[in-house]
Amino acid sequence: MSKMLWSNALVPGSDVMEQSYSNEHYGSLLVIPRAKTLPIEERSAPLPDRKVYRSMSRAGVLLSLACLEGRSVMQPFLDKSPFDIGIYCAIENGPVDLASAKAMLDVSREDFADEYKRVRNPKLFLKQLPNLAPAQMAIFLGIMGPLNVYNHSSCGCLHAFDQAEIDIQEGQVKAALVCSAF
Repeated sequence: MSKMLWSNALVPGSDVMEQSYSNEHYGSLLVIPRAKTLPIEERSAPLPDRKVYRSMSRAGVLLSLACLEGRSVMQPFLDKSPFDIGIYCAIENGPVDLASAKAMLDVSREDFADEYKRVRNPKLFLKQLPNLAPAQMAIFLGIMGPLNVYNHSSCGCLHAFDQAEIDIQEGQVKAALVCSAF
């Protein structure tokens, strides 16, 4: 059995008030009655490279913020070999552009490609890739070992933990960074 050296979670503090959440694109079809939001604006998050905001989703920014706080714990492993740390990330970015998805609801098959090009910004494509967030976080931390991404909605975290444990026991990695973002 492996040993946990560090853990971290970004959660809203007790000073953040619960409120009802709904999205303009879903309307009254989806209302979350008691929600708290993280008071973090992506573009002002303290990441090492300011250019990454163009291609990172909110989940990616939050993942990097949470994992960067563990740099001092990972540093001894990085000093020995950056290839000996594996990343096991459960992430599901979800839709990053609900406006274009809503605009495409009633489009016919024949008009789909033209309409998609018109309503969807090609730069948003990078934000929906689940592997981009942990890959960028690995670059920030200097981790060069295996990168595993699990995007199952309910079992992704279990898959990440299981594979990390297997890889440590088999000697594939000396340390594992198991993380998640949504």
